[in-house]
Amino acid sequence: MSSNSTQQSWWVYALGILGGVLVITGMGYLLGKANWKIVDPAVQGAIIAALASLLTLIINSLLMMWSNAERARHELRMEQERANQEAEKEQVRTAHEWRKLFWEREYSRIMEVEERAGYLVETVGSYRALPEVEELIKDYWPAFRLDSGRLRRYPDLCQAIRNLDNRIGTVMSMRRNSEHWWNGASQEMNECYKQFLEACDTVTQRSIWYQPGGGAGPSSESTPPAGAE
Repeated sequence: MSSNSTQQSWWVYALGILGGVLVITGMGYLLGKANWKIVDPAVQGAIIAALASLLTLIINSLLMMWSNAERARHELRMEQERANQEAEKEQVRTAHEWRKLFWEREYSRIMEVEERAGYLVETVGSYRALPEVEELIKDYWPAFRLDSGRLRRYPDLCQAIRNLDNRIGTVMSMRRNSEHWWNGASQEMNECYKQFLEACDTVTQRSIWYQPGGGAGPSSESTPPAGAE
């Protein structure tokens, strides 16, 4: 549409210039005729005034068309700039929504691992009979071992899961082979669990937005976890 409008305006300019040239040529022709001198001066003045008015009209029309074309081009540029700004805003909104969804998904995944780890530590460290403990953790422990691979993008958390898994294995082994397993092994397992929680908090950055006594959870203003960018 813009290209057609520009072509049409150039045709109009060309016709206007041609008309102006014809008017000027006609005036020169009339002024150069020998019998022009015998024409009444009043008629000469009227003819010259008419030709001058026609030339002025052509010039004004050309100027108006040029002004309208410039205004149309300016409006088109402004419209394109507004469209570009809206596109940039939409990209920002899309990126923000993506980061928010990523944050919520990662938060849910890590909370699931935390719950599984807490259940394992609580069950393995309890005074229940060993067969009962083995029955209770038979589904949770293998899943917890796989969590280190699922969260491999977070090296510190991955290592903390491995450490806690090894300590749980040590406690279970000691429970099978000794009646005095509680003191040392259980304390070490609890210490590994604390380190695991610190690694989780580092990834989810809860140390920034968590307020004791308030609601704990990600907000739209929270920064995404490490690796989300």
